[in-house]
Amino acid sequence: MLLEEIVIRAVKKDFLNLLEGMEEKDRDYLYGCALVTDKDFASIYLIANTVNQKERKSDKSEINYDWDISNWRHSTKNLKKRELDDVSYKLMAILMEEKGGVKDITSPMFVRSLKRLRKELEKNGIDTRDICFFVTVDDEEKRGRKTEIESAKEISRGFILENFLGS
Repeated sequence: MLLEEIVIRAVKKDFLNLLEGMEEKDRDYLYGCALVTDKDFASIYLIANTVNQKERKSDKSEINYDWDISNWRHSTKNLKKRELDDVSYKLMAILMEEKGGVKDITSPMFVRSLKRLRKELEKNGIDTRDICFFVTVDDEEKRGRKTEIESAKEISRGFILENFLGS
């Protein structure tokens, strides 16, 4: 199986497990999902956030969305079994073999995996219009923000994307 297919399956499986771990009332208020990687683009996990209980309003344009992922509450790091851990090991092995960065390979692959996740969720009746999906680099603020913006524009759309870009 190709590495990209392994990444896509792992992202989907871990996201669904993350969703399953959320309280049902929170699922309707999910607004952000980031695939988080490190500066080597080898270690990955998912993190998501839902609108704070006090912020929930019927008009979503009035909600104060928190785009600082360090404040986000739902992470695949808290799952007992994480498919993305296996992917990270494979990516680390490639990194060691290549003796250099794998960003050129992995960054577009991460974006495609989130695009596929969004499409799969929509096929299964989950509305993704109010979820901003993006890739971020955890340990490099400047490059991380650039990666977030580029990937969000490629994956997400509508009001939630505009809100994210305006943050």
